[in-house]
Amino acid sequence: MVIDIVELHNFYKTALGKTTCELVTRELRMLWENLSDMTLLGIGYACPYLEIFTTETPRIGNIMPATQGAIRWSTASWNQTLLGEPTNLPFPDGSIDRLILAHVLELHPAPHALLRESWRILKPEGRLIVLVPNKYSPWAYLFTTPFGGKYLYSCAQVEMIMRNALFRISSHNTALGTFPFSEQSSKSPLNRHGRTGCVFFPGTAGLLIIEGKKDVYCPINIRKESKKSHRNSLTPARTVSFSRTERKKTKRQDLKRQGEKNTQRQKEKLQDRFTLRPATPHIKIEIRAENSGIKPNTNQICPTIC
Repeated sequence: MVIDIVELHNFYKTALGKTTCELVTRELRMLWENLSDMTLLGIGYACPYLEIFTTETPRIGNIMPATQGAIRWSTASWNQTLLGEPTNLPFPDGSIDRLILAHVLELHPAPHALLRESWRILKPEGRLIVLVPNKYSPWAYLFTTPFGGKYLYSCAQVEMIMRNALFRISSHNTALGTFPFSEQSSKSPLNRHGRTGCVFFPGTAGLLIIEGKKDVYCPINIRKESKKSHRNSLTPARTVSFSRTERKKTKRQDLKRQGEKNTQRQKEKLQDRFTLRPATPHIKIEIRAENSGIKPNTNQICPTIC
């Protein structure tokens, strides 16, 4: 989903867009009170939110993505917008003091690469503000505004992406705490004081305002190796290099050898069971009688082995 730059420009010209800009810039001013002698850059369509800082710093500009297009915006006699790719910005490392991302993170296909590029151009003490529509807000279902769409984030998801891009979360605020209103009711005191809804119902606010600080010495998240990968690391290298066909062939050969061994053992058992052993010697009893004519006594026998 891509929102054309002309649609964004026309929305902020309406009464609803002006009220939205007023509520959001109030939160930005609370976060950044003084930006004198600093370089401020906006990525996406951040022009309505950059105007409150034009009186403090002359070094201000806006990078508009090539997929959305560009429109002229200037606070002086020269143009202060540039058409470019947010993941390949034409700035040296550590050259920007403050960054504002508006209408770009939820529309970009690679948010992590976008934040990593923002981290590169920020100074070591630089800060970043990300403006992202809240997917749990009624504004997310109002497609007549740029805060409704398909690819939206929650506060926890945005903070996780920023931490993975080496940003330390310093504060998170919300804006547009009221329900989506029409242009006729946008000037009512209740809608003008949208901070009340953000205090009592922060989870349903229409816009997330998350500030991050560039973390130069961020700890590296080292994942623990699973037991399976640990076992695989102990496998000999020659078996790892085998192809699938060779592994199957080796397995069949091992099974064949095991079967041959089992067959040989069974044969040996059968031979031991049916082998003809030498017969036991027969005992023959001979009765010896003397010539005296006395009948032989059967109790006196002399066994002989034959």
